[in-house]
Amino acid sequence: MTYIKHIEGRFKQGKRDEAVQMIVDFYNGLVGKVKGFKGFIMTGSLDDPQKAVNISLWKQGKKWITIMQTIKTTPLF
Repeated sequence: MTYIKHIEGRFKQGKRDEAVQMIVDFYNGLVGKVKGFKGFIMTGSLDDPQKAVNISLWKQGKKWITIMQTIKTTPLF
C-alpha cells in the first residue's frame, strides 16, 4: 500500500524559491537510498507567493516515520 504525505509551508517573503530548492534537493537525495520512498511533487502556490506544497509517496514502514520526523524538525528559514 502506498501512503501520501501532504505538507504545506509558508516562507519569509522572497525566500520561497530558495526553500523549495532545498526541499527538492533533500528529496532528490532520498531517491534510491531510502526504502519505501516512491517519489514526490513540489510546487508553489498560485494564490500565495510565500506558500509551497509538497506531496511525497511512501510505502508503509519505519523509514517513513523517521524521515517525516526529520522533515518536521528541520528548520529551513
